[in-house]
Amino acid sequence: DQIGPDRVRRFRREAQSLARLDHPGIATIYEARIAPEQPGGEPFQPFIAMQFVDGQSITQYARERSLPVADRVRLVM
Repeated sequence: DQIGPDRVRRFRREAQSLARLDHPGIATIYEARIAPEQPGGEPFQPFIAMQFVDGQSITQYARERSLPVADRVRLVM
């Protein structure tokens, strides 16, 4: 399955938006690209290279504390 032009535009737009964010609580985006189709028919593959943040995932944090949906949403706002 190749990704269509609309999905490529959306990926690029979202990657650019993420790259502009500058906050200590947000991982830095280093690069966002779409890898070209590989020999043998492997499809195009979008990727984002970003800063590694060591620690517990937000999903695990919320699950361990049995946070309701409203509290989980507040974590990312």
